[in-house]
Amino acid sequence: MEYARTCQGCGAVLHDEHPTREGYVPPSVFARSHDGAPITCQRCFRLLHYHKPSTVVASSEAFSTMLHDVGQQSGLVVHVVDIADCEATWIDALPRFVGERPIVLVANKMDVLPRGTSLTRMRDRVWQFARAQSWRVSDVHVVSAVQRIGTASLAQALARHARVFFVGATNVGKSTLVNALTAGVTDHRLTVSAMPKTTLQAVHVALPDARTYVDTPGIVYGRRLIERVPHAHVLRMRGEMRPVTLPLRSGQALHIGDYVCCEAVSPVPSITCYVAYTVSVRRQKQRSTHVAPLVDEAHGGEDVSWKPVRRRVTMPARAVIDIAIGGLGWLCVHADDQAVALDVWTPPGILVVDRPPWIGGKST
Repeated sequence: MEYARTCQGCGAVLHDEHPTREGYVPPSVFARSHDGAPITCQRCFRLLHYHKPSTVVASSEAFSTMLHDVGQQSGLVVHVVDIADCEATWIDALPRFVGERPIVLVANKMDVLPRGTSLTRMRDRVWQFARAQSWRVSDVHVVSAVQRIGTASLAQALARHARVFFVGATNVGKSTLVNALTAGVTDHRLTVSAMPKTTLQAVHVALPDARTYVDTPGIVYGRRLIERVPHAHVLRMRGEMRPVTLPLRSGQALHIGDYVCCEAVSPVPSITCYVAYTVSVRRQKQRSTHVAPLVDEAHGGEDVSWKPVRRRVTMPARAVIDIAIGGLGWLCVHADDQAVALDVWTPPGILVVDRPPWIGGKST
């Protein structure tokens, strides 16, 4: 029986027939793959060497099928979330697929948080969030796969499991994490890039001690702004945040990038923006009605016909809260002796949720 050959980087089945489909390799390369040597598809090759994405056809239904398959197999499930976008990268339906099996949570990208941020405090925040969702969580790890912070202790915790599945939303760093955990152990390297949906099929990484890590495709969530804008690289966090703090008088507006605006209904003593340093933060006398284009997922191209939606946030005197915005980051808002009210304007469907402060102070 001849098994289908797959790309070692993204897991797609290799072929030489359709250049626009996942797994394509030129015929000359495909002909050389019969000797069993590892092969990288053209898409992964371009991502690795030129940071150049290729257009491929991928089915969104495949993600639900993948979760179902994970639930049907034995093994530990590791849910990887972006620590700077925890709520929006959370797979709400995961317990439905894995049943009563406990889940290990890994909050990745600790390296993007401001210097001096307490790892213990962030771990506690993730634990609290998981408990609020009534999940069965066996452990929580806060790591930076890029800087290898916390990966050694995670690898030790996973060592007693024969098979480990890594699941999560797109670009939370699953493949980077698997590469960090297997560095020096195996030569198998997953394709890693800032492009969404880099991993297209489940990739099985065999370890020398007969264990297996399974990297799965990222789940695309439209509630994340980074998935909805034409130039997502501007929103992507590539290094340490540089928080910006400003007060707002009543009626003033704080524009965060081209898609989010906070409009002060009452005076706001302090708003701190925890977003990528490439995102502009501008205070203006009033909210701009300019609409930047979004990606038109239904018809392709760009959509400029959308209308911002408003969410009003109120807080009592002397309170401190975070306002998390899916695919962007979060804001930390401080009130003084007076209650505060502000309107958060975003594109339709973007997740906006308030929570206790994760970094910037203590709520009362």
